Amino acid sequence: MSERRKLHQGGQPKWNRAHIRELGLKNVEQYRAWCREHGFPVKPEKSWREEREELRLVERQQADVELDGHIEALGLVDREAYRAWCRECGFSDSFEKGFRQRRRELELAAKLQEKERGEKSAGTGESDTVDPEHIEALGLANPEAYRGWCRERGLSEALNKSEKQLRRERELAALNAVKRQRNRPGEVIEKICAGEIREEDLQADYLRKIHAAFAVLEGEEERGALRDLLVHASRCTGWLEKGMAVPRLGEVEGNSFVEGLITLGRHWWDWVRLVEEWRPKSHNLRRQFGSLARHLLARYDIPPFMDLAWFAGDDEAARRQQAWFVHIGSGGNIRTADIPVRFSKKMAHCFFEAPAGSTIEEALRWGQVTGQGGGEYLADAVLRSRLSRSFKNEDFWEKVIIFLVEQPMLDPAWVGPIVDYIYRQKYDHQEVVLPGGQVEYRDPPESNFGMKSRSIFKLLRQVEVQQAQVTKEQKARRRLWKSSGMGDLSYTEFDEETGQELYWTVQELLSTRELHQEGKAMRHCVSSYGRRCQSGKISVWSLQVEDPPEEPRRVMTIAVDN
Repeated sequence: MSERRKLHQGGQPKWNRAHIRELGLKNVEQYRAWCREHGFPVKPEKSWREEREELRLVERQQADVELDGHIEALGLVDREAYRAWCRECGFSDSFEKGFRQRRRELELAAKLQEKERGEKSAGTGESDTVDPEHIEALGLANPEAYRGWCRERGLSEALNKSEKQLRRERELAALNAVKRQRNRPGEVIEKICAGEIREEDLQADYLRKIHAAFAVLEGEEERGALRDLLVHASRCTGWLEKGMAVPRLGEVEGNSFVEGLITLGRHWWDWVRLVEEWRPKSHNLRRQFGSLARHLLARYDIPPFMDLAWFAGDDEAARRQQAWFVHIGSGGNIRTADIPVRFSKKMAHCFFEAPAGSTIEEALRWGQVTGQGGGEYLADAVLRSRLSRSFKNEDFWEKVIIFLVEQPMLDPAWVGPIVDYIYRQKYDHQEVVLPGGQVEYRDPPESNFGMKSRSIFKLLRQVEVQQAQVTKEQKARRRLWKSSGMGDLSYTEFDEETGQELYWTVQELLSTRELHQEGKAMRHCVSSYGRRCQSGKISVWSLQVEDPPEEPRRVMTIAVDN
């Protein structure tokens, strides 16, 4: 299917992150830059032939790096010197050689270098040495281990090498570490648990997350449980390197398979079965994870949407949802769990029938609506409103839901606007723009708003009025413009009648929102001047007077030709 067709259907083309990692790159931005640097097309979806060409280039580059490293290990300066040395020593002068051929060359070079150093040290008393920091950087313990490491990789075993040779060895060690971490994640996880690998030595993001998880665990049992879980998952599944587990949750902390596994590991004391006994029975990664979570924590059925608890992070709300998962899995009734909604038996039953694609919060609302007699269309409308994202002030919103259920002829399309209207009236502090652009926050219009004896017909009329007002205000906020440059004016005079000082100001109005506020207060249509103000042809000013302790009072609106 073409990229154009995928985008037409509403999908988003995805970057092949596994291919990016195979190239030795960390993220999409590095891959984009790499493609531009080497003349490859920069696009998310490529054919297998295009990916193969990119891999071949990397292989050629790696082969060049290995050849240059081999030449340096021999103590030679360039490829021409290498060809001459090979001919002189009876070796083939080809650049493409196998491991055994290069090892024989290194063995001969080492003998020649040892002989030369022996002759020099006999006269100077010097001895071979190697920087301990270099050995540590390679993850080795001592010079003998270093010699073995060099021997395994076909490098010179000599201890005194040039800085260029040492740098090549560190680059090779880093490359080998990437391959080992990618191909043997189980071994790497065991070493992380044992404290044998530093975080800065880990290349993959998921391994750094695992390292951070072990860093805060002290008990041997919990460390062992998490290690066993991660190692078993690495051998049975392909989760660890995957990105987002639940796309609809977005790029949030906790929303990856490795973080879900770490969270499961924190509940090791609730496990009812051995992790080693679990085997995946599906190719779907989400289903595999759900199967593992139920294997470890559940003796009774748990609805699929409850899996999202393990991808919600580690805050208080997430831990509460994870406790619900364990509670249901152990045979507990959802009504007796620490949920934010008061459930009847019918609501609890309907909770388990929520659509599989629901979030846990949406499932609670679904059970609340349908369990009280509301239809599925009404439940869907409630799930699309702000009520599916928060349970704050639930004692009041519970009454709102009962009110909606009791309106069988209400078009579900009105549910969202009704909820928004009630929220603005009862809980939303008002933002008022004062002259000069200052913003003042005021109490909600009806903080004592209640549902008792509320008429649906009157409520709908109020919603329509507010929607029109909101639309008008939104339009009024759309345009801003620069000041005319004349500057605001202020003047203080003494009022002989009242014995008070009057503070006069003339302030320029610089947005359609301020024009709207001025017109609303003065009861005229100055808001229609917005386009001319934006073009710079005129400027509009507000003359106001302040008589302390009274608030500033608008006196006159002035339009000036620029």
